Amino acid sequence: MSWINITSYLSRFKDFKPSRGLLKEEAAKNLSQIIGSEIKQEDVELRSGILYLKIKNPGLRTQVFMKKRAILDYLFTKMGKRAPQDLRF
Repeated sequence: MSWINITSYLSRFKDFKPSRGLLKEEAAKNLSQIIGSEIKQEDVELRSGILYLKIKNPGLRTQVFMKKRAILDYLFTKMGKRAPQDLRF
């Protein structure tokens, strides 16, 4: 009897979605690990499955562009289905 109550209670959390700020923070942290240069959370925007970066440094932009596929694959392994599908500037 008590298992039924626990199951119905836990089913509420099945579709729990993290906040937008948490996703931005996770994306910025993982992106910084790949590139080797710090990316601030303010420079990352995640909208409709697309990761927008506000990077002014042309060298860093080129580096991100060259590693785009590796970045997206890494983010998918770390973030799962919440990972962005594309990366744009």
